Amino acid sequence: MYELKPALVLFLGAIYGASRYFMDEIADVVYPPCDHPTQCYDYVQELSSSLNRKVDPCDNFYEHVCGYWKQNHPFPNGDQFALLSYRLQVFLFDLLERPPAPSLPASTQRSVIGYQVCRQVYETNRNDMKVSFV
Repeated sequence: MYELKPALVLFLGAIYGASRYFMDEIADVVYPPCDHPTQCYDYVQELSSSLNRKVDPCDNFYEHVCGYWKQNHPFPNGDQFALLSYRLQVFLFDLLERPPAPSLPASTQRSVIGYQVCRQVYETNRNDMKVSFV
């Protein structure tokens, strides 16, 4: 039976940790953090960049529409559901930050206004943004 040496385990652990760290750093460069995600994405450009115009849509519609999607969106393990979930949250928060449409039911309008009031209270009472000079 082969016995693992502590030095080898530590070395492999250090390599694994360093690779995870550098992958996170690379991801931050490729996909920088955004304070207001609804202003960080150009959805029209993003969708048009996935089109493969070399393929006739009548021959292969999927390849025509999504031909360059994987190339332009290299997510780990092909985790497109995480991307879609994140984008959905961004879309919903964008809707919550706008004034509620009069066509919405009254309960939805009240929910949106309640969210906006809570955000205002939070923003005005944030202690981490206040600098005190004593």
